[in-house]
Amino acid sequence: MLFAGFICLLMAFGGQLIAQSYSQSQVDSLEIESARQPADSLSLSANLRLGRYYLERDLGKATYFYNNALDISDSLGIVKRKATALNGLASIHEKLNNYGKAIEYVLQSIEYRKAAKDTAGLQWGYSTLASLYSERGMYDEAYKAMDESDRYVSYDYSLNQWFANRHNKTTFLSDEGKKEEARRILLENLQIARDSGLSDMHIAVTNNN
Repeated sequence: MLFAGFICLLMAFGGQLIAQSYSQSQVDSLEIESARQPADSLSLSANLRLGRYYLERDLGKATYFYNNALDISDSLGIVKRKATALNGLASIHEKLNNYGKAIEYVLQSIEYRKAAKDTAGLQWGYSTLASLYSERGMYDEAYKAMDESDRYVSYDYSLNQWFANRHNKTTFLSDEGKKEEARRILLENLQIARDSGLSDMHIAVTNNN
């Protein structure tokens, strides 16, 4: 699905779950750092980095390190890092097609993002939630989640993101059979893109449905 592909790009853009590439010596050093006692912000960072590293290699190890990060962030009271660990666990369950569990983790993460007033994290979190709802065929919920994501996207400073969100709304509406509503948003996108002097590439993205 096009939307799922977009979410992968968004995740990379948001810096939440970017695939990590390390040499074996770097991995060994991170694993030593991750186990240091007493746990501190450095061991927390190492666990999160190892979680991202193993996300594409070994889901068992990724789960282990994200759970470690969750425990450490909780003990240190670092709310944003706790949300990041929950995002990682959600991504693991998404890969296992456990969408219900993934949704639970993202919803928990969103609550911590709210507490931290993490605007960028909330935009990312609601977009991810929309993707997960869409995978389960829950298009009304997906559309509402994308509306929430829109609340945290600045039109002035994140125009590409704003258009991507609106484009994904047309995807949800089309999947749900609401073609006329999807067409209305699409035409609005095209007009705003042209009025803003955007390139043909931007217009093509919004016109992909």
